[in-house]
Amino acid sequence: QTCALPIFIDPRTGYGLSARVTASVVAPDGITSDALSTAATVLGVEEGDALLHAWPGVWGWVRVVEDEDVEPLAHHVPTVGHGLW
Repeated sequence: QTCALPIFIDPRTGYGLSARVTASVVAPDGITSDALSTAATVLGVEEGDALLHAWPGVWGWVRVVEDEDVEPLAHHVPTVGHGLW
């Protein structure tokens, strides 16, 4: 089983991330949430967590995704005809 993951490039190295890291961020607006979650993902758990703690009015978490945490993408894709569209 595989799952498509977004590809992030670490601007400090120019290489793609070597670890699968995920971040969820709640912020006053979507632009801030998106930017901080992307930055926290690239920074990794310790530096990403420090970034979120330093930003006022923001709550979130950063963690490494282990292989057993990954579910097939098909489990999360809604199908037409179930009242979701």
